[in-house]
Amino acid sequence: HKEFLQICFSSTVAQCYMKNEFGISTVSGSNILGEEELAGWPLPCNSIRLKLSDPRDTTGKIQIKGSNVIQSSSNSIKSKSNPNNQRWWTTNDIGQWNGNGTLTVLGHKNGVLEPVKGEIVFNRYLENIYMESCFVQQMVVTCMKYRPLIAIIVPDPEMLFRFAHERRLETSYDLRTLMNSRVVLDEVLKDLERIAGENNLKAWE
Repeated sequence: HKEFLQICFSSTVAQCYMKNEFGISTVSGSNILGEEELAGWPLPCNSIRLKLSDPRDTTGKIQIKGSNVIQSSSNSIKSKSNPNNQRWWTTNDIGQWNGNGTLTVLGHKNGVLEPVKGEIVFNRYLENIYMESCFVQQMVVTCMKYRPLIAIIVPDPEMLFRFAHERRLETSYDLRTLMNSRVVLDEVLKDLERIAGENNLKAWE
């Protein structure tokens, strides 16, 4: 998704969330922002607000309106009655306003996990971080409420084969055999721990 949008907009894309029917560009970033700030300022053609559950909340559902907002989709019949795009459209993505006026998109409401009471994390956020590992081809993060996070990982066979070859492991180079190799598992875990440290993840993440 990120690479596709970078080509479409001919600009750097720090963070993106896409639906099945459409994509949204409603905030714009700048190289003034640090790499750790996955945020951006609202586009001039958009009005943006957060729908808060409680006035004391600092995060809420992102709502947008403007000339570039899609007027209808296969799952939204009501939006067809909004020809002037003056109705607020709820994205169901969770965001927060920052002190410098930028908006940070935290994730989708359906991706909210609470492994520790009072602490929430977005599954897509963790998945995108750990996907930086060369050993990870696909990944899903989930958990039951107040229970430890669980990650289901599909490894990249080519990288496992390359690692086994470079280490001259005595193996049949069968994928199932490599996945059960303690040496291989330790290397994958070491790489994931490195990525977690570089991204300052909490112990339960």
